[in-house]
Amino acid sequence: MAISPGSLDFKVRNKVMERLIRALILDRTLYEEVAADSTAFSQAIGVVMLAGIANGMARFHLGVVGAVLGIVVSVVGWLVFTAIIHLIGVRILRGGPTPFRTLACCLGFADIPAVLSLLSVLPTVGFFIRFVVGFWLLATAVVATQAAFSVSRWRGAFIAGLGFLVYLLIDVLVGLWAG
Repeated sequence: MAISPGSLDFKVRNKVMERLIRALILDRTLYEEVAADSTAFSQAIGVVMLAGIANGMARFHLGVVGAVLGIVVSVVGWLVFTAIIHLIGVRILRGGPTPFRTLACCLGFADIPAVLSLLSVLPTVGFFIRFVVGFWLLATAVVATQAAFSVSRWRGAFIAGLGFLVYLLIDVLVGLWAG
């Protein structure tokens, strides 16, 4: 049976979609899988960019400019968050010798709930959606951190939670400085 280029493309897209769903439902085996898959890094970048487009369109209300701004903010935020988690996990809490790229890949997939932030523009329920997405992002970050560092759920929660608090503090300080 010959595989046509079109059917191969469909299988790749299907695999990515399956991975995104598994990331959303907090499937630890997915995060372990992407940590070990050298080709998953480009997919992780795609997830971060997709989340950035959704966030940019929801927050900046500037159409294409908002989407581009959202991508920039999302990619920079992802790299900063990864650096914070890496520093806490490797240097401070001795979570294991996890490469930055592996952690970035896992945390990139963990960004998938942010795509739902596009729904936060809905009147009345927008704040609730942002709240749920925020907690969902924290939950995916915990599972991603657990898988990347090969630690227990509690240790992963501690590393990711502490990283999340540091990231929020930096966000608040930058907000105060900028405005």
